[in-house]
Formats: sequence, C-alpha cells, structure tokens
Amino acid sequence: MTIELRDVTVRRGDRTVLADLDLTVDAGVLTAIVGPNGAGKSTMLGVIAGDLAPQRGRVTIDGRDIHGLAPRDAARVRAFLAQDHPGGIEFTVKTVVGFGRHAVGEFDDPVVDRSIEAVGVGHLAMRRFRDLSGGEQRRVSIARVLAQDAPTLLMDEPTDSLDLGHADLVMATAARVAAEGKTVLVTSHDLNVAARHADRIVLVVDGRIAASGAPNEVLTADLLSSVYHTEVRILPHPDTGAPVVFL
Repeated sequence: MTIELRDVTVRRGDRTVLADLDLTVDAGVLTAIVGPNGAGKSTMLGVIAGDLAPQRGRVTIDGRDIHGLAPRDAARVRAFLAQDHPGGIEFTVKTVVGFGRHAVGEFDDPVVDRSIEAVGVGHLAMRRFRDLSGGEQRRVSIARVLAQDAPTLLMDEPTDSLDLGHADLVMATAARVAAEGKTVLVTSHDLNVAARHADRIVLVVDGRIAASGAPNEVLTADLLSSVYHTEVRILPHPDTGAPVVFL
C-alpha cells in the first residue's frame, strides 16, 4: 500500500508543527523519518496513522483517506506503535501481544507466537507485562503491532529504551517486514541504526522535509552539521558501506 501526504499542515495554537508536507511512501522499502527534537516526526506519524487530524491537507493509504475510516477499518489498514506505552498492565505478555489480533477482530495464535519470537521475547510470554523492564515492555509493544499484521506498519521511535543488540533486531525485523512487501515507516533519533537498516531516509527539520533519499544521499556531513548545529563526521561502514555518523 502507498502512503501519500498532500499539502499537510498541522498547527498547535499559533505554532506550525508541520508545514505543507508532500510525501509518498511506497511498499517494499523501509523508510525512516529522522530529525532533531521537536522537528515534527512524531506528529507526522500520528497524522499518517489517523490519530491526529491536520488543519489542511490529506493523507491517504492505498487511496483511502485515513481520517475517514472507522477504527476497525483503520486497524485493518495500518498498525501504529506510539512512543508512549502503559506500564501497569496486569496481563501476560502473550495476552498483550494478542491485543493486536483483537484490533482486527481475529485471534490467530500462530501469528501471535511468531510476533513474540520476532522481537526476542518468547521466554517472557507468560510473564506479566508490568513486571518487565522498560526495554522489554517496548519489545512486547512492537510484537503487538506486528501481530496486527496490517499491510502498513507505522512505528514511532521503536528502538527507544533498547540496547544495541535489541535495537538492531527490531530494525532488522522492520526491514524484513518491508522486504515482504508491506509499507513500513519508522521515526528514529538514532541516525546510525536508521542508516544501517533503512532503504530511504526522510530528514524533517522545523516541520518541513529538508531532504529525502537513500541514506548516503541524505546523511552527509555538511547537511547534518547544519541541521544539528554541531560538527558531524561521516565514514562508510567497513562491511556494508552505510554511512556512520559520529562527532
């Protein structure tokens, strides 16, 4: 499914959070939205998910206006992982992941089990969600949206609170889902994990798209130094050739 944003503008009070955004996100590639704090990344993903309504413009997924869909219909079109997740849930991990199936009105045990294993929480399946660490809870929440098995996967900072190994696992899983033909869009503060796994990088600055393209086209020393107001250096990864960002 193709995501299309046309002339999307979001304002909060007298502040413009997103301004005149035009973007097309295709299936089959992992697209990562990056940018400084407050750039509008999370707002952009919330608008695409249909959770936030723009003051102007239109968002469609496969030609359907996401803001015109009933909740159950939206759940069949897209799965959305927000940044915040509740920590006091009494249910077991497997039950929480199963909520992803309830969102589409179907419970499928094998899908739940595969989603749990995909993010490395199989050994926690019968533990209570509230007893897990923040990083473990994050991976369970990711498993929940994977279990929803929607053709479009939207994840806001999926690697937040994760250690290096699990961040790499989650992004590799996102890349695999994209390679299977789904539309996958994530936001990330971690430029290196985005560069390592994403096929396309969208750099957002002050609510506008500053650059979009392959990682080595967008993640340049001059552009990042200007955007982040500090001297940035770039070297190619010795194995993959992906840009590695460091100060």
